[in-house]
Amino acid sequence: MVYPNFNDIDITTMVVMCYLSYEIILPQVFCLFPISPDILSLPRKYSGKVEQLPHHNVPGSMIHLRYRGNIRGFILKNKPKKDFKNTIMVDISIKEKNINIRLSPNTAHICGLKSLDQITETYHYIEKYVKEINDESTFASEHPDAKAEAMKYIRDNIRTIIIPGGNRLSISHPDNFKTESTLSLDAIRIVNFFTRNIWEHSNSSFFIEELEWLINQGCCFLGNICPMRFGYIMVNKNYNLGFLIDRHALAKYLFNYKNFVTYYDPAANIYVKVNIPFYITEGSNIHRKTKKKPKKDENGNIIPEEHYHRFMVYKTGSVTQTGPNLELTEIAYKEFRDAIELFRDKIEREALDHEEPVEIVGVNISDDIPEYTDVNTEDSYSQN
Repeated sequence: MVYPNFNDIDITTMVVMCYLSYEIILPQVFCLFPISPDILSLPRKYSGKVEQLPHHNVPGSMIHLRYRGNIRGFILKNKPKKDFKNTIMVDISIKEKNINIRLSPNTAHICGLKSLDQITETYHYIEKYVKEINDESTFASEHPDAKAEAMKYIRDNIRTIIIPGGNRLSISHPDNFKTESTLSLDAIRIVNFFTRNIWEHSNSSFFIEELEWLINQGCCFLGNICPMRFGYIMVNKNYNLGFLIDRHALAKYLFNYKNFVTYYDPAANIYVKVNIPFYITEGSNIHRKTKKKPKKDENGNIIPEEHYHRFMVYKTGSVTQTGPNLELTEIAYKEFRDAIELFRDKIEREALDHEEPVEIVGVNISDDIPEYTDVNTEDSYSQN
């Protein structure tokens, strides 16, 4: 049988960790990230009863931000998930889909990616916005007279408008009537940048208090911006073996075949779990949390931690494979494929009357596979 080439199988989802060469000041960046007012008019989207964030047709649009219980942007009706203490949760639209980012002072944990190009695109927007905030904040701190002029203009021209469901602040931006404005060009620049998110606020006193703090902060990061570096956390691919699977037989024959480990509990899962161990070597570009006290052998040498490739095999022959990066995932794919072909005559079953014959598919996800996004790839399974 001809199985699909690994590189021809689409990536279902990918998680990476980008390492920043600078340290972000999170409260300042959270308040100044740009959010367009038109996101409020985006239609609500549901997957079953769970509401999902809509996709914005302008790439780089930030849809939803959360930080220490504070929310900006599109408000979901679902109960918000627990926030990480030192992390900004960012949902941003890129060309093809929405991407979730956990932005910490020194790292960006990016979820929902489907290609290497999407890593570059997502990182580009984060770097672009952080650099913009830094440049404008630094400009304000270096021009105290223009900053004072801008603050006076904002206090004198801020307005409250009544909208359905509450109030919203508004201000006439001076660049709309430059010929009539007495503001200096530097002050106009400061006003336009620091009031671009004014529509999110409803209380002028709170807005002015926040603005006075923000406008005096200066740099929003420490260090220098360098080219992107990232490490893989997880890569998921879905494909079909091309024939129906006897799950009990699969668990039996792959158990302890070479270094394979299997687990199948029909009362708990509808798939067989197959694990293949691997070890992380230096320079493998894989991000994993290491144990604080690694195990050592009799000679005092550190024993490498054992991690696992995961395969979830369904009765239809559909497979969800999870690995640490593309290179090692391809090696595991070939090992798994060879094992399946070796035991095919023992694990293949005939179709029942109500079942359709299965055709091998390398780029589509079977309907019986839920999207698998568990990034905890360090757990292992063994047969009871």
